[in-house]
Order: sequence, then structure tokens, then C-alpha cells
Amino acid sequence: MTSSNNIVAWWNSIADLEENDVDDELINRMLRWKEIRHNLDGVKTILDIGGATGAFSIPLAREGFDVTHVDISPNMLDAAREHAKGLTNIHFIEADASDLFMFKDRQFDLVLNMDGAISFSGHKAGKVISESCRVSNGKLLITVSNKSCMIATWMNYSLKSFNKMSPAVYEMFENGYWSKEQFEENADMLCTIPMFKAYTTDELEHELTVNGMSVKFSRSIGTLSHLFLMHLRNSESKINQLRGEILNEFIELCDRYDKEVMPNGPGSFRRSGIIALAEIKKAKGCL
Repeated sequence: MTSSNNIVAWWNSIADLEENDVDDELINRMLRWKEIRHNLDGVKTILDIGGATGAFSIPLAREGFDVTHVDISPNMLDAAREHAKGLTNIHFIEADASDLFMFKDRQFDLVLNMDGAISFSGHKAGKVISESCRVSNGKLLITVSNKSCMIATWMNYSLKSFNKMSPAVYEMFENGYWSKEQFEENADMLCTIPMFKAYTTDELEHELTVNGMSVKFSRSIGTLSHLFLMHLRNSESKINQLRGEILNEFIELCDRYDKEVMPNGPGSFRRSGIIALAEIKKAKGCL
């Protein structure tokens, strides 16, 4: 089983790249901001789990919210603290997202768990979701890796590495799971991630429901940007060159596409491709 030290070392190694958007990462980030903005009414306290270098937590703190930022990587936290200099309403904690013992049940009005904290926890992903649900006193907005995209990605890794379908492809297909140590071949596959867990929208909804949450939606995020990339030869530069009104229009179309055309699509090529919003289930008889 992959050790926590290996996970921390991996996150530390990519801290400098965390906010360098490539391919359709900018689109995914803006789509997540769109959902965050829709869910800030009545919110005072926010927990950002896996907050990395502060792409969401720091702007929210600047807007006056009381923000707690959790990450497993000291390098990520160091960068976030540097970016947050002068802010007194954001608190940084080094912790494993699968064990948030330092927080009480129902402590935060809004819990964010965006991108890697769930999926890159591999076999502990379910526990990370459980802890995220436990500390939420209102809404939980999370993103996870999309199994439909990851199956194709693992096929690509396998064919490039071995010119065949390795056991890892079928493990991703059946269970959405990856670990460098699970199969002997995995150590030689063109994938640096230590462990991984991908979901379908239905699987994510089930995880949230069994943890006492009412799921408002569970759908793909960024599918249109993924398909757009497939039509470009120099995809990275062209999609990242979008600015101003054309960028805003692109975001609106991507958002509508996920909601109206392909809610179970593959999601973004990069970053997490499924987003879900859940709230605490109300007891019967409560208004």
C-alpha cells in the first residue's frame, strides 16, 4: 500500500506547478468558481480541503469569509501562506483529508473539496468524502476524477508503456482504482501518481448519500472544453489565449453543455471531471 510519505512527497514536488494552467485547466477552474459563487448566500465559515496554494481559499478570504485551508503538503501550504500575507481571516492547517479530527461535526457553513484531495487519496477516497460530509453544516461542493475520462487515459498510458492492455486498465474500468504498487507492471507505467480513485456520477452520488447528504446534482464538468481540445492541433496555447467576453461566453457554453447536453460526459481533459453539490439531509418534520 502506498505510504503517506510518498503521497506528501508527490504533492510537494508539484507545488510550483499547481496554478500553471495547461490545456483546459483554466476552463475547469472557472467553472468551479461559477458553482462556488452560486452557493455563498448565508455563508460565513468555509473549509477548503486540499486547498493547495490557495486558488480558492485566498480570494474567498479577501472577500471577507472566515476561511480554513487544509492541505497535506508543507510546500503547498508555504506557498499559500506567502500568497495570503496580510490576511487575518484565513487559517492554515497541515492535515490528511481522510482524518479531520481537529474539526467538530457540522462546523462549517460551506465545505469545498476540489480536485485532488479525494481522487488522489486512492483507497482512502471514501474516507475523505466521509470526513468532508461530517464537518459540513450546510453545503458541500466537491470535484472528483471522472472514470469515463480516466479509462481512456489509462489505456493510453498502458499502450505507450507496454503496447498492450495492462491489468491497470481493467482495474480502472471495474473499480476506478490505481496504485503504483497494486500490480508489478504498474511501477513501469507512464504515470507518476502514487494512487488514484475515479468515479462515475452515480458512484459519487451514492457515496454522498450514504454519508447522510442530500445530493442536489452530480454531473460532469468541462466536457465541452475536452471535446474542443480534440479539434485543435496546438490546443494548449489556443484555449489558454481566450480572454474577455469570448472567454466568458466559452464558460457559459461549457456550463450549459454539462447541464443540458452531456451531464454524464467525460469532463475536462485536465483537473477533476465530475462536480457535485450536496447538503445535509433535513430531519423529517423540520422546516
